[in-house]
Amino acid sequence: MLHSEIFEKFNNVFSELVPSINAWFANGKDSIRVRIKNGSDFIFTYKSDTDWRYETLDSYIYNITIKTGGNQMNVRLHDYINKNE
Repeated sequence: MLHSEIFEKFNNVFSELVPSINAWFANGKDSIRVRIKNGSDFIFTYKSDTDWRYETLDSYIYNITIKTGGNQMNVRLHDYINKNE
């Protein structure tokens, strides 16, 4: 799924939060990073209408670290918006 489609799904689920978004970035397969106006980053992962997740960046990094057996992943901000991987 394209990252722009993921953002549209985010917009459908959290339409009340969209005005507080400062920017969003591609984050990986089926996920985007959402930056709200106070500077906080959140990750929205979308698999289906019944399987999605919205979590803090720290929670996302922790869960990825656990799933990879303790190896840190390179989770970085992209310098561009709407980049499709």
